[in-house]
Amino acid sequence: MAKGVVQEVVNVERARILRERLAAERAEELRHCQERVTEVVCQELVEELLGEEAASLATAQAREVHLQLKKESVERCTVDITRAVQEEVVVEGVRDVCQEVVRAAEDLRDQHLAELEQCVQLARTTRLWRRWRTSYATRKRLRRSMQEFPSAPTQRLPWQKIRAFFRRKRPEASPMSLLKSWEVTSLAIDIRRLQARVRRERAWAPLDLPSIVGEQLTKTRANRSKPALRWQANVYWKLVLSLPDLEDETPATAQLCKWLQTKLKKGSVPDTSGPSLSTDSHKLQTLSLYTTEAGEPGRKICICTKAVHGLLEEDDTDEVESEHMLLGTSAVILALPPPPLDQDSLETYWLENQLRLVRLLQAKPLHPSLPLLVLPLGWGADPGEQPLGWGTDPGDDVREFLDVRGLTDGELVSDCRVVDISGDVEDEDTCRKLCEGLSWLGERAPLPPSLETDTLRDYVENSLAGEFSSVVYQDAAQRRKAGLPHQTPGPIVCLYNSLVEHLARVASSNNLQALSWPVAEFVTAGHRTDLLSLEWNSEAQLTLLQERILALRLPPVPYMDAEESWSSVCQYCADYVMSLPADSKEQTVLLTRLRWLLDRVQTEFEDTCYLDYDVPDCEPTASHVPWTRLVEMCVSHMVQRLDWGGEDGSMLTVHYLPEELSVFTQPTEWRVAVGNTSAQVLEQPHSLVVATQQTVRKKHLELSRVQTTDTETADRTDGKLKLEDKLSPAVSSLIRKAEELRKKIAQERVQTKSYEDQLQGYVADGQYHHQPPGVSPFSSPEDMAGGMLHMREPSPSPPGPDLNLTTRPRRLSLEENLEELRWRIEAGKRDFRLSELRLNSLLDMGDFQAKHF
Repeated sequence: MAKGVVQEVVNVERARILRERLAAERAEELRHCQERVTEVVCQELVEELLGEEAASLATAQAREVHLQLKKESVERCTVDITRAVQEEVVVEGVRDVCQEVVRAAEDLRDQHLAELEQCVQLARTTRLWRRWRTSYATRKRLRRSMQEFPSAPTQRLPWQKIRAFFRRKRPEASPMSLLKSWEVTSLAIDIRRLQARVRRERAWAPLDLPSIVGEQLTKTRANRSKPALRWQANVYWKLVLSLPDLEDETPATAQLCKWLQTKLKKGSVPDTSGPSLSTDSHKLQTLSLYTTEAGEPGRKICICTKAVHGLLEEDDTDEVESEHMLLGTSAVILALPPPPLDQDSLETYWLENQLRLVRLLQAKPLHPSLPLLVLPLGWGADPGEQPLGWGTDPGDDVREFLDVRGLTDGELVSDCRVVDISGDVEDEDTCRKLCEGLSWLGERAPLPPSLETDTLRDYVENSLAGEFSSVVYQDAAQRRKAGLPHQTPGPIVCLYNSLVEHLARVASSNNLQALSWPVAEFVTAGHRTDLLSLEWNSEAQLTLLQERILALRLPPVPYMDAEESWSSVCQYCADYVMSLPADSKEQTVLLTRLRWLLDRVQTEFEDTCYLDYDVPDCEPTASHVPWTRLVEMCVSHMVQRLDWGGEDGSMLTVHYLPEELSVFTQPTEWRVAVGNTSAQVLEQPHSLVVATQQTVRKKHLELSRVQTTDTETADRTDGKLKLEDKLSPAVSSLIRKAEELRKKIAQERVQTKSYEDQLQGYVADGQYHHQPPGVSPFSSPEDMAGGMLHMREPSPSPPGPDLNLTTRPRRLSLEENLEELRWRIEAGKRDFRLSELRLNSLLDMGDFQAKHF
């Protein structure tokens, strides 16, 4: 009996000692947990304080910069208004003087015409009087001869006959009348000679091409739906004249070809440091290269005309393509010599001219197709002079023999017109027909390509922010709201790699190589405009851009079992991060960020299990890894380590077609993953909660193997009560902190709205200053600092040669400023939404766990 009592006392004492030991361990663990929570809260409070201080300093600096910019804007507006008023006064004065000069010229012309009319009337009167005098003298002589005709031999003496003869002699003219007649004849000869000279000079004078084609070109560009791009501030028009080989032609045809070159030639072509543009090759010649005002202030018309002599051989075609001699061509004129009358030679004639046209069109880039003006030189209007077998309309026959329909189907020619040029170049009708043909070419001139231009960094970051970050963050927010774990890394990496490959295809598209832009002569002559470089769409440049962009691709994600242990998951993440291209320093930074991320996940999971489920030493699984943030870390590393500069050290620029960039299609793997998200949202309870509860149950089973039967029952009962209790104070504090962060986000939204209103006020004043580009979610702190420096100190414009062809850049109109401002506001809103999604994904973890655990 005593032995049983002693055994019971020993058991009771042993149970008490065990309970005290467990209670001490729980208290110690609770203390350590509270210390960690306190440390995290302190660290976040310090970060928040530093952020607010930096924001206040940036706001103050921005306010000073805005005031300075506003002051400079007012000064510039004052100078512009003063200059505009002065120009209006000068223009009105010049207009008045011109009107007076025109009136004086009209009066002088009327007086001269009146004098000419009087001279004509006097000449007609003189001619009629002379006719009457001659007729009267003839009748008088006839009457006298009839009177003196004898019916018998005359009875007069010889001296009487001689006297009668002297009475009928012609009256002698006075010296003054002879001098006056000579002066009138000389004046008439001089007038006819001067008229012929004036007519010849007018026929051989160069045409004023800006006045002929300028209005049509300006109207064509005014009908564009988009605002003019920077390189479209000026209007460029390049005409290529294809002439036959003059060595095999007649002198009349050679004169007509020389007349065409003279009509299209104006001024002298500037000789730059490179080869002279006036002698591009032995078959190509630059006739004119000049710039003139287009009527609108700040806009100019840039004209370039070239002549091609004869047929381009294969060597000539290679030289033309390599030297960009036909780059930027807007229209083509084909001069046809008179066809032979021999039917056998006629077929050879048309084949040679068709080959000459095709070689010329193929020597330039494929797009755009060009209008074609065909000029038959001196063919004659007489049907007998035309070849046999021709119809009533020679224009249709010319189109048929030149195979214009085939050229149109091959996108080499957009439209064709035939204008007959007569052999008399001094005829005003000949010049009028040529002017009408040139005006028709101006109406059908192709528009410059609608290209978008960005630096390589902006091109990549803006595309990733719009097509990758926003999509991934929206899916992550939907899964977080539904209590689902993060999306698996495979679909995210697949979406990212597909987008990178799409960006590489767009930046190096074959359609860019086929664009005939810009006008090479103005780029070569050092024209200070925003024209693109001649190598912007070369194969080497596009290959370089493609290689740089494809270097952003992430390696494929290997398969991982969802039941792997936490140590295996950590090793899996470390192996993937180590597979990224990086040096030792970058790998150290990546591993540090990865370790911090995984340690935070593990710590928060352990705290959640202990505080809410009263189960210590729980380990998360692969479903608790924030794969979205992990992939984002890898993407940020790839973007920041990319070399954005070219071989010369300048920032690489990407020119692309917006319609090609907008046709990105998400990969099938990502679409399936999004569909699975929508399907999993309907499942109850949430899968992440179920996974956490399964982990807790496993831990309960492990503890039950160590404890006794009574302790196991007490712990299970206590665990059930813990599961049904309310949230712990630590989790409640995290919830309160999340609410405070939401309030601060709302305040930031209000500040953003006020900033947009301020921008609208700047636009209402008529001035707008370019703001620094928005900070992308992939930008580093150094990039943000660089953006602030860019806002404080605008970069100076690059120096350039001051030639006769130079012109100041055109100031944007108010509509163009509004269009650009709307685009920048939309970009700012998009960046703000992406930053907000990212901030929510980083700061709502505690609130998410409190809601579902």
